[in-house]
Amino acid sequence: MHVLDASRAVAVVSSLLDEELKGDFAADTRELYGEMREEHYASLEERKFLSLAKCRDLAMKTDWKNRPSVPCKPSFVGKRQYKNVPLSDLLPYIDWNPFFAVWQLRGKYPNRGYPKIFEDATVGEEAKKVFDEAQAILAKIVSGRKLTANGIVAFYPANSVGDDIEVYETEETRGTPIASLLTLRQQELREEQAEYLAMSDFIAPKGSGVQDYIGLFACTAGIGMDKLLKEYEAKNDDYGKIMAQALGDRLAEAFAEKLHREVRTTEWGYSPDEEMTPEDMLKVSYQGIRPAPGYPSQPDHTEKATMWDLLQATDLASIELTESLAMLPAASVSGMYDPPPSPSLSFCLPPHSLALSFSLSHTHAVPRTHAPGRLGLRHVRSPSLSLLLFRSLSPTLGLRHASPPSLPLSFSFSLTHNFPPTHAPGRLGLRPVLRQPEIQNPKSQP
Repeated sequence: MHVLDASRAVAVVSSLLDEELKGDFAADTRELYGEMREEHYASLEERKFLSLAKCRDLAMKTDWKNRPSVPCKPSFVGKRQYKNVPLSDLLPYIDWNPFFAVWQLRGKYPNRGYPKIFEDATVGEEAKKVFDEAQAILAKIVSGRKLTANGIVAFYPANSVGDDIEVYETEETRGTPIASLLTLRQQELREEQAEYLAMSDFIAPKGSGVQDYIGLFACTAGIGMDKLLKEYEAKNDDYGKIMAQALGDRLAEAFAEKLHREVRTTEWGYSPDEEMTPEDMLKVSYQGIRPAPGYPSQPDHTEKATMWDLLQATDLASIELTESLAMLPAASVSGMYDPPPSPSLSFCLPPHSLALSFSLSHTHAVPRTHAPGRLGLRHVRSPSLSLLLFRSLSPTLGLRHASPPSLPLSFSFSLTHNFPPTHAPGRLGLRPVLRQPEIQNPKSQP
C-alpha cells in the first residue's frame, strides 16, 4: 500500500484494520492501482530522457567569481539544539489543511482550504465539528505538556563538486570533506527547458574560490506520543488516538516553519528584514528553499543517513531513523536549508571596505503614502555608521520614517566603512539597487 502524503496515512491504516471496511477498501485500491499502472506505462511511451552526461553539460551556469555579492555566512558553524520548545510557540504556524485531509474532508472550490472549508455545503459542518474537537484536545496536550518538541539545526561550509555537495566541518578545514550530499539531476527531455538542474547547482563550485554553506535540520513534536496513545488505548478511544497523531504531525510541521523563519531572519540571517505572517509563510512566500529527502528536488531517502551523521539528530534531538529511513517519532520533519542564489534576493556584503557615494539635485513634492524602496535602499539601523541623516530624505529614496510632505533634495556625500567578515546579510538595512528611476521633470513624477 502506497500513501502519497503522510497526512493520509492514519485514514489508510484505519481502513485496513477495520474488518468491515478492509475488503471494499482493498478491492478499490487494487482497481485504482491497475488503472494507475496502465496510465504509467502509457505515459512512458511519450517520455524521453537525455543522457546524464548531456544533462550535466546543460546544467545551470553561474558566474560565481564575478557575482556582485558573496554567499551569506551563517551566524555560527556547527550544530545548535532546540530542547523542549514550548508547544504554545508552535500554534501560530500550524497549517490546518493537511489535518482535514486526515479525515478525508475536502471542500469544493471556492471552499477547499481552511478556514473556508467550514462554509462548504457538503463537508463544512463536519469539518467545523472535527476542528473544534481538535482544538479541545490540542489545548489539553499543550497545557498538560503531553508532548515534547526538540530540534537540531546545523550550518556547515560547503562547495559543490559536479552533482554532489561536499560538506566541511570548519572554515579552516574547507577543502577536506567530512561528508558528501548526493543530489540527482533532471534528465527528462522537455522542449521548453534549457537547463537541467540539480541542487548542487545552487552551491558554489569547489574550484570557484567562493566560500558557500549548507544548512540542515531535524525537528519533532512527537516525543511522548507513545505514552499519550496508550492513554487513549486504555479508554478504547480510537478517535482520540487518531486525533492525537494528526495533531502531533501538525505540530511537527509547525515547528519546521518556526525554525525556518528563525534561520532566515537571525540564525543564517539572509532575510533579516522579513515581515511575514504565518499565512504568508504557508504560501511559501519567503526567500530560500527547504528541500527534504523523499520530495521531487531530493527524492533519494538514503541521504537521510548522511544528514543524521552531520546533525547527530538521534543524540541531540532524540529523533531516530529506522532501517527503512523513516523517522521516529513519526511526528518529525527533516531537510536542508539553501538561501536564494540571486544577489537581488540575498545580498551579503563582502568582508572589505565599502564606499557609499551618490549625488542628487531635485525638488519634488512627495506624498506621505509614497511607497518605499524605489532605489532599493532602507535607512541604516547601525548608529556607528552615522547614517541616521538618511531619515530626513524623501521616501522616494526608499527610506522609511521620512515625514516631510515635500522636500528639496540637493546633496552629495561619501562614506567608507569596514564591515567585519561575519556581518550578517542585510544587517545594515541595505539591499542591492534593483532600479534607479531617472528624475528629470518633477511634473512627470507620480
